[in-house]
Amino acid sequence: MPTYRCPNCGREISRPEGTYYCKVCGPEFVMERVRSRREWESIGDSIVREVYDAVHYWCWNVSPEPASECFSTHAIEDLYSLASMYLKEDVDEKLKLLQEMPSDIYDKFNRKLQSMLERTAREIERKYGRAKSVF
Repeated sequence: MPTYRCPNCGREISRPEGTYYCKVCGPEFVMERVRSRREWESIGDSIVREVYDAVHYWCWNVSPEPASECFSTHAIEDLYSLASMYLKEDVDEKLKLLQEMPSDIYDKFNRKLQSMLERTAREIERKYGRAKSVF
């Protein structure tokens, strides 16, 4: 059963899916649904996968720079900025979820995305060699 919290007093209740009012603060305060850690991790994992796929497509098909440099460049940026640049569907909703996400879970998935991008850059360099700079 989901947990709901009053935005005014912080009282929590566990009830079936629905709309509930705080009986301490009165009917003007609608209880807000609280996501569990497992739900946040599921959301974070799906956003990371979606952002990684978008960056992967960009680096291989659109970017004028070599793919290994493109992945290395994007590995420096954080999850929120990459999501705002590359997500196409439900961008505002996903950015809001990233803002609401607990900081420890956000940091975990930010590191996960960065390591995925760094690993991809290393694999490209290993397979095709380091890109030559043209200056």
